[in-house]
Amino acid sequence: MRKCYESWKQYNPEWEVIFLEENNLKDYITFSVPEEKLCQFPKTKQSDLVRLELLSKYGGVWADATSLCRVPLDKWLGDYTQAGFFAFIYKIRGYGWIFNWFFAVEKSNPIIVKINQKLTSFYRDHEFYHSGTTIELSLNKEKK
Repeated sequence: MRKCYESWKQYNPEWEVIFLEENNLKDYITFSVPEEKLCQFPKTKQSDLVRLELLSKYGGVWADATSLCRVPLDKWLGDYTQAGFFAFIYKIRGYGWIFNWFFAVEKSNPIIVKINQKLTSFYRDHEFYHSGTTIELSLNKEKK
């Protein structure tokens, strides 16, 4: 992962590149999901919440720690972010899936904010059980 991090710094010297780890994450965000519940989630689910919370609060670019930069962001990204949101997609048979390993968004972008709100409330308000890489959701009716 360090090689990937260094590639982002090398190709984007004018950008602030932050390598997030568990020990510095709380410097940037706090979660709406209680920590005792959050720590039960697999790292991939935790990463979803981290990514969305950071982008909602600050905007900017998210690139997964395992992604390697080969072209400076300034050479191509501006052409794709005029709407304030960019993500790579995979389209097949008329359906599109958004890849979440790379996002570029403006601060408080309504798409990211809404996804963040929905996912956070879903994770906060439901019970999950997991073993290995499988997560099962307990859909108990919420008490009002």
